[in-house]
Amino acid sequence: MSETSSHPFIEVRGHPCPANGSSRLFVEVYTADVEAKECGTLVKRLSRELHLLQPSIDLSHLKRVHRVVDIVSLKAIQDSKRRKTTQAIQLKILLGAVSVIHQKFSVSPHGDSIAEKLEQTYNVANVCTLEVGGRVPESEDEWKLFNEHWPTSFFPHKTTAHLEKELELSERSLQQMCLGMRHALTDVTAHGTIKIPGAIVVFPDTGEVLATSTAERKYQESAERNPNPLATPILYAIQNVSRKERQSAISKGMDCPMFQRGQYLCTGLDVYTTLEPTVFEAMALVHARVRYVVFGCSSGTTQLGGLSEVKVHDLPGTNHRYRAFYCSPETDLGRQCRMLAPTETSPMK
Repeated sequence: MSETSSHPFIEVRGHPCPANGSSRLFVEVYTADVEAKECGTLVKRLSRELHLLQPSIDLSHLKRVHRVVDIVSLKAIQDSKRRKTTQAIQLKILLGAVSVIHQKFSVSPHGDSIAEKLEQTYNVANVCTLEVGGRVPESEDEWKLFNEHWPTSFFPHKTTAHLEKELELSERSLQQMCLGMRHALTDVTAHGTIKIPGAIVVFPDTGEVLATSTAERKYQESAERNPNPLATPILYAIQNVSRKERQSAISKGMDCPMFQRGQYLCTGLDVYTTLEPTVFEAMALVHARVRYVVFGCSSGTTQLGGLSEVKVHDLPGTNHRYRAFYCSPETDLGRQCRMLAPTETSPMK
């Protein structure tokens, strides 16, 4: 079986997204009847005082107003051949989640009920509780189910199934990743007998190797392991990109293709390395604006994994994120990376 058909690369998932406040399928809310002429003003007021997006619960996927057609009234209007049908439309408004409203309106045992307080405060009628969809619909069937209770927004392109489909790697991408990792392994052997991890930078569209750590190391006449903590293969590869940009600019100026890609060194490029990047290497790749980082194996207990453990590629608050993959331990690529690693490594879990 070929490497691509057995899916030799496993994605390092980033930090889990925060929950929407409730993982329950349905939550309880307060609704009420509202006059059409008061509806717009009340919606604005509720947006300030009882926003649907709260720290404890997110109901922003629900419509604030529900237009309910009174079938009996509509039939009577149609029979009388009157043109105005607004009398057959009843407006219901979603006030907020029961849990949120109970925190906002404290009721004494002998005082008015919550419903009475809401009616007095917001000038509405027939306040009651209702179960509605408690989360963003994850499928069209779930959206239809939620709509039976209360109008709900649905964005197919934001569903988990759609996002997973969008993130799937094509056969061509897998083939390019296998080839890129082989180039990274070649970069290891280019160092000679010294076990130094390989690192290369690749154009994703063509698979062309743009820069290698070996080339930069030789240029700096540093065949031996450099004691400088910044002299790592990944940093050397990034420096090699910078060097080639400068050389290209000498002959072609700012119009050269290297500069056309953007202001950052590795915008949209892929990095292949036989050993997982450390934390500071992973952050350097964030600053370089890479697209993918593919590594062969973990560094074991010798250092903290910048991607597998800290997940620097998906840190909240950063202004760039990239996708990270590692070679499956069962593949030849994964085994070769572990064999050529400078220290004892452990397979990725």
